[in-house]
Amino acid sequence: MLPIGGPGAAITPRQQGQRLLELLGRPPRFKQVPVALLDGIIGRLALAGRLWPPLTAKAELARIGRYYATESMRVLNPQTGR
Repeated sequence: MLPIGGPGAAITPRQQGQRLLELLGRPPRFKQVPVALLDGIIGRLALAGRLWPPLTAKAELARIGRYYATESMRVLNPQTGR
């Protein structure tokens, strides 16, 4: 894992979205959904994929989306604690 980034502090996905919307001159509107909703979608797509195989790929894409939505992408330097 490589610590890639700039000299400033890390920003959250919400902060990224807020900055992009500020640049576009649009008001921020965010919605949060429970992770269980993603789990339900993944389960239903996987089950439906048994009947219609193209949905299996959609289930895998949803699994990837869930991973990136729930895992931290920050890197901690154990020597500096930053």
